[in-house]
Amino acid sequence: MVLPALAFLVASGLLAFALTQGQLRRLAIEGVPQIEQNLERIAREHASALTRAEAAPPGTPIEIRSGPGERPGGDTRNLRVMLPLRDGARLILPATADQLLGSRVSAALDPGTYLWIADTQAPAANATATEPPRAWLGERPTGSLLLVADARSSRHRFTLGAGIDTAGLWHRHAWLSPFVLAGAAIAAVLGLAASRRREAVAGTPFGELTAALGRGEFEGHLQPIVELATGRCIGAEMLVRWRHPEEGVLLPERFLAQADEAGLLGRISEACFRQVADQLERCTTLPEGFMLSVNFSARQLASERDAAAFIALARPGGRRWYTVIELREGDARNQALVARLVQLQDAGFLIALDDFGSAHGGARWLERLPVDLLKIDRPIVGTIGTDSVTRPVLDAIVRLSRQTGVHLIAEGVETRAQEAELLRLGVSAAQGHHFSAAVPPPAFIARWLPAPSQDDDDADATDDPLDPVTRTLEAVRTIIARA
Repeated sequence: MVLPALAFLVASGLLAFALTQGQLRRLAIEGVPQIEQNLERIAREHASALTRAEAAPPGTPIEIRSGPGERPGGDTRNLRVMLPLRDGARLILPATADQLLGSRVSAALDPGTYLWIADTQAPAANATATEPPRAWLGERPTGSLLLVADARSSRHRFTLGAGIDTAGLWHRHAWLSPFVLAGAAIAAVLGLAASRRREAVAGTPFGELTAALGRGEFEGHLQPIVELATGRCIGAEMLVRWRHPEEGVLLPERFLAQADEAGLLGRISEACFRQVADQLERCTTLPEGFMLSVNFSARQLASERDAAAFIALARPGGRRWYTVIELREGDARNQALVARLVQLQDAGFLIALDDFGSAHGGARWLERLPVDLLKIDRPIVGTIGTDSVTRPVLDAIVRLSRQTGVHLIAEGVETRAQEAELLRLGVSAAQGHHFSAAVPPPAFIARWLPAPSQDDDDADATDDPLDPVTRTLEAVRTIIARA
């Protein structure tokens, strides 16, 4: 409450100083031409004396002289106008403020505002002085000046200065005091309201998530996507983790729904993607055609801000990998999002339906969606080797993939038997704890993207080009690479 009020008062004071400084500067600049005109008028009034002088250099000098026992620059009696005569002689005439400035300028001075004039070529009053003595045009201030400004004549050798003291500054801006006090009171009230609002938000999930985002506590971990026929890593899914300072690493189930509801999921995804992308960019062993999958919610896709920000961040076509946007099957049925999916696909992203099979609805609506990949839902994969009544769903998904030409990736693979059955069915890629849990990018790169050995190169060179699995995988890569 106090800080906003003080900040407003300080800002008001600085504004008053700035305005006053500008006014003093303008007063000095505008006063110089007036003095120049009056010096020339004084010279004309004494033309008879000047006619005896030879051609003098341009400029009428000003001399500041002190009477007996007086300090330099005491009052207007000590101001002299010197007109050059022949052989170095000078005609010295007394001058008053009104003679030099004109009565209009003198009368317009605010209380507390002072003017002085100094000869720019006059020696200092003593050895310790840093500037020539001043002759005050009018009353001399008893104390020091708060603000000063000066301007130099271009045609004569003098400087005109203007200054104002504390009393003058107050007199000039006193009428603003009620407005300044009212503004300070309003700033205090607004500051108190904002403080209470922050306190109220700090204990809410939104406040906690916002604070964690600001502290950089969210991380992107990578779970490998493995090519079943070769065991090679062809991609990874980015999964968000919260490294909580007290509870350790939290899984998405603890916070993603709240983050999505609060509208923070897009910012969290961007922060994690930026971390992962920086690591992958530095990886020299990233295979060609590598896929990085990122989960998107329907709320994120509907947000123009989130979509535009992620397009700018992911730079599709400008990275060394394909970025895959994963959308849950249920959300993909929303016809309002189809246009956004098309926009993202046109930008260079691949589109994947996540948890496919949980809301299985056949090929009719799937053919109308711009989808590149289908990720078989974990429970569907879990029916392998069981007599579950939903076991035929997996066979139906495989047939659907063949009908539509959409590539399949199985999620949640936990056993070697599941891996073997998926390969037998023609599912060419999978992910799950059977291969690896999601790990931080450095651990992922060390485990799944090592530098190839000579033995690996020899094995690749002897692959049978007519092998049917190889032909299938090449066809899959062609489908993915079309983006």
